[in-house]
Amino acid sequence: MLQTKTSKVLHAEEYQQHIPLFLNKHTCGFIHSTFKNGFNISVGGKLFFIGSTRNGELPFGIHIDSLSIQKMLAYLEVKTAVKWDIKEQELHFLAIPYKVSLQKARSYTTHLRKRTGSIQNLSNQLVVFLHPLLEKNISTGLGCTIEDFMYSYVENNRSDKQIAHYIYRLLDALYLKDRREIERTLRFFLGRGQGLTPSGDDLLVGVLAINSVTSAFSSSFLHQLQDLLVYENLTTDVGKEYLFYALKGEFSSSVINVIEALLSGDEKQINNNVDQLLAMGHSSGADTLFGILIGLLALRRKLECQKK
Repeated sequence: MLQTKTSKVLHAEEYQQHIPLFLNKHTCGFIHSTFKNGFNISVGGKLFFIGSTRNGELPFGIHIDSLSIQKMLAYLEVKTAVKWDIKEQELHFLAIPYKVSLQKARSYTTHLRKRTGSIQNLSNQLVVFLHPLLEKNISTGLGCTIEDFMYSYVENNRSDKQIAHYIYRLLDALYLKDRREIERTLRFFLGRGQGLTPSGDDLLVGVLAINSVTSAFSSSFLHQLQDLLVYENLTTDVGKEYLFYALKGEFSSSVINVIEALLSGDEKQINNNVDQLLAMGHSSGADTLFGILIGLLALRRKLECQKK
């Protein structure tokens, strides 16, 4: 057993529904990274976050109260061994006086499913979605504000700024079949920016959230992104994990809440959920919202082309 004889059981409050099944197949791992509100463990080549719901329910999350997390963080070190006890449904940690049990926790889902009529429905909410983004003059982690980008977009001014140039290329790439051009565009965004979840990755997560409920974007785009994540090391482990889940339609509850509000057309709820996502991380929320906006613009362009 990894834990000490005096290990105290800390009960998780909730977990993403697929985690126990995966841990039953892959029982050994280690502490990958730590944060103020939790830590990641690496098991079977995948990451799982154990921590508070400060950033919402995560697609690879085991959530526990903040006080318990702080107790654990006082002992945890990167590379510390972790073992899953199948019988007891507990995570044990080397030389740490705490273990985490899932026995009393509830499971949750983080899946965004395709909806009939979602392309037109979401496109109709573009102006409503834009209002709080422009009102707050949101700066992204990619070196531009949403207001500046939208000004150039409305004026059809393909700015010579590098980031604006590549955003226009991304809008095109979402519908392309040419995987070489898609690859060149994706290479610009993957891993771009600071932090454990780079801004370019967060932007792509936002784009993929729109695709999950519409299936509007090309399979070539999705397959090329998958291949780059699998076969190359272009971004951080955490950024890669979020993107793998996003490709399967799995997102944090903060992202899901924004998409659900857009689908409902409830302006007040849209504003509230935008604020909640905006508060996530240093710029992660802003970058994800920027990606959702790009997805909405791509939908609008598709509908306009169909009318011609």
